[in-house]
Amino acid sequence: MMFFLLFFIHFSFYINVSFGVIVTSLKFLSQSGHSDYVLTGESFTLSCSYIPQNQDEKALSVEFLKDEEQVYFYDLVTNRRVISGVFKEQVDETKSSPSFVLIQRANVHMHGNYTCKVKSEISCSDMDTKLTIINDACKESDWTMYSDMVHCLEVIRLECIGMFPKPIPSCGVFEKNSGQFLKAEPFSSIDRLENGSYHLYMSHKYSADEYRKKIGDFYFKCTFTILGTSWTRTINSHLFARPGCPPPQQVDHGRYTLRPKSCWNVPVEGSILTYECDKNHTLSKPAELICLNGEWRRPMDGEIINTRTINLNTMNFLPPEDDPFPFCNIASYVSSSLSLFLVHFIIIHMHRLLI
Repeated sequence: MMFFLLFFIHFSFYINVSFGVIVTSLKFLSQSGHSDYVLTGESFTLSCSYIPQNQDEKALSVEFLKDEEQVYFYDLVTNRRVISGVFKEQVDETKSSPSFVLIQRANVHMHGNYTCKVKSEISCSDMDTKLTIINDACKESDWTMYSDMVHCLEVIRLECIGMFPKPIPSCGVFEKNSGQFLKAEPFSSIDRLENGSYHLYMSHKYSADEYRKKIGDFYFKCTFTILGTSWTRTINSHLFARPGCPPPQQVDHGRYTLRPKSCWNVPVEGSILTYECDKNHTLSKPAELICLNGEWRRPMDGEIINTRTINLNTMNFLPPEDDPFPFCNIASYVSSSLSLFLVHFIIIHMHRLLI
């Protein structure tokens, strides 16, 4: 008797699997094309695919649940639709179907575990997936990067409120050429707020003296990731080298002065380059150049450069030059004197030969 009972249970299970409806996939797709996360404010779709194992079997209903609470139900017999919970007033019914839901605007309350449950006349099947909603509250504008050119300090500061879910930060001093981090930096605090989002804060100072003897191109680099997703956000700040111009060109029989300059003695935006020549030499071009948008530019004739009140937005500049740097020529009066001396020397020498 026990044998027949076990056989009946086994046979019933076999019938349910072989001939019942089966959910084959449950997936979401964000407006930006991601299938592993959705950003707040984006639209996204949630789709459930299923197949009946028996051609005579009919599905009766499709149901979506979030954390075991119903958010969408479709009765395939009466075509009745019920939208509730976090999906209420968020579903575009004109573009949704029994097993396909278009959410118009994602919010963090939609973050969680989802189940698609399909019922037929003889069976029920379901499948689960996790939906990650990311509120990217740490924008590039939330970072403060300040260069103290007097004391040769770089100050990096971040404060952002409302990040969700909790990010995993990886920050520190990065050397670009080797691709290696030289120093890891922790966040000062990552606090969970009452609404479930996070408040992130960090502040670090770097002195040029610490890195002056090291060879490399140094950055402060911070990368955020969200566990289980491909989402990342990376912030880079070039340490001790604000955007500027190529190094000045040295001149024979002359020199240049550069002001102001960075802690690495390289030109920065607004730096003024002034050339001068040794005695008995003159410049081939006007003496002054100004660093503007990464190029050395020459002010228009008549522009007066005042280093204390220079305003790049109001100054007028000549068009960019392929070779803006001047060189030092021998002065014309020296050249003339030298020519006369040579002529006189040749005449005397010829006269001696004729005698």
